[in-house]
Amino acid sequence: MERKFLQDNWSDMRGQVGEWWDELTDDDLDMVNGNQDELVRVLQERYGYTEDLARAEVEERFAKYNPENTHMENRSRGSVGTGSESSPKGRGQNPK
Repeated sequence: MERKFLQDNWSDMRGQVGEWWDELTDDDLDMVNGNQDELVRVLQERYGYTEDLARAEVEERFAKYNPENTHMENRSRGSVGTGSESSPKGRGQNPK
C-alpha cells in the first residue's frame, strides 16, 4: 500500500480503522490523522505489537479494504498473522 493512500482516504477510513482496532481512542485516531507511521506507532503502544507486526497488520487490512463491503469483510475474516503472537482482545477484532 502506498503511504499516501491512508492520508488521501483518511476521512473515509477513520471509522473503519477504529472498528478494526477497537482499543484505539478518538484521541489516537486524531493523532494518526492519516499518517501510516503514526498508526503503526499507536498500534504498537495500544496492542503491544512489534513494529513488523503492526506494519503487516496495516498492510494486510488496507490491501483488502473495500469501502462498500467493510462490515461484512470485517466480520468474516480471521485475525491477521501467524497466530503465535499474543495480544489483547483477539488482536483488535470487534466482537459483535
